Amino acid sequence: RRVQINPTAVNGVDVSLMTPDGAARVRETMQSLGQVEFIIQKNEETKALWEHLVDNPPPNLSLLVDESCGTGAEMKGAWPLPDAEIPTGYAGGIGPHNVLEVLRTLLSLNCDGSKGIWIDMESRLRSSINDHDCFDGHKAFMVLKHAEEFMADWSPESYIPQPLA
Repeated sequence: RRVQINPTAVNGVDVSLMTPDGAARVRETMQSLGQVEFIIQKNEETKALWEHLVDNPPPNLSLLVDESCGTGAEMKGAWPLPDAEIPTGYAGGIGPHNVLEVLRTLLSLNCDGSKGIWIDMESRLRSSINDHDCFDGHKAFMVLKHAEEFMADWSPESYIPQPLA
């Protein structure tokens, strides 16, 4: 079981209301529901929330790096390193057209000691069908096909971590 919290303006949230007290209440909720994973969207807009949770993080905290704030815009610049103590996911414009490149890039990061990484996507798995926004199973299967191709070629020795700058 999991809950994902995306408190961004594009989702109708007044981000000016995110305060240390609010972050403390989220932490209390996380601690009271220890069997539930809480995924917090990590970007500049949500910093007032996640920066208070990563210091002495609850064990059921995960971060989702998404500079697009859920809009599906592709990441500009380099993907940040995963947190050493917190499972970290990556999102933002990932889809069939670039999932291989994203996987290669993420696995080339220096992830030694990280709690694990994953990718997340939604916008790029949707299509307009008869003027309706719909989940596109074909796009999802294309991502799986590319991931399968990636895994067939993958070995731990083939991805040398990049040194930290």
